[in-house]
Amino acid sequence: MSGLESDDIETQWLAIKKLQDRLTEAHFPYIKRFLLSKKADPYVKSLLLHIIKEQGFTETLSLYKFGQVYHISLRTETLFYGEFSENVRTCLSDVLNSENPTLCNFAEQIWRHFTITAYPRPLHPLSVNKWAAACCLYTAHLNGLDFRFSRRASEPFVSSFD
Repeated sequence: MSGLESDDIETQWLAIKKLQDRLTEAHFPYIKRFLLSKKADPYVKSLLLHIIKEQGFTETLSLYKFGQVYHISLRTETLFYGEFSENVRTCLSDVLNSENPTLCNFAEQIWRHFTITAYPRPLHPLSVNKWAAACCLYTAHLNGLDFRFSRRASEPFVSSFD
């Protein structure tokens, strides 16, 4: 469990991967310290929450991220924004997949990484279209593409590349 106390992200990640199949109550003191650590990587913390929930534990855990402490009930909490996140991915696919499947895949990966890292911080505004549009713009920018939106009544947003 010393890997969780490391400042190195890869070492943290490897410690969590080792826990994935053999997590027990005995690990929880280390896990609780890790989740409250200011040095631990926010993405890795979220992955650990996912592993704990996946293993069937229903604890309420405290998590330090973004200068705040959040209390996560694994019994009731849907991790990583649940249905909202899936709706954003569907919107990304609906808009990008036929025009640029590679960019669509990249945008979905960026969205997934963002939601895992940002969780449990509330997303504002809670608008599928706005988050999908922001993700499209960011993904296009990373790929050096000029990306434009136009509105149609029947679609959330329509993209075009110049």
